[in-house]
Amino acid sequence: MFTVADIDARLRAWEHVYTNATTATDTPTETEDDE
Repeated sequence: MFTVADIDARLRAWEHVYTNATTATDTPTETEDDE
């Protein structure tokens, strides 16, 4: 059984991974993980 919080957390997690994967190739200077 999934709750709204679980689904939201999963979506945010995948969005973060996808964003890092795309920005890593487009703009190497913008890395959020460096902070």
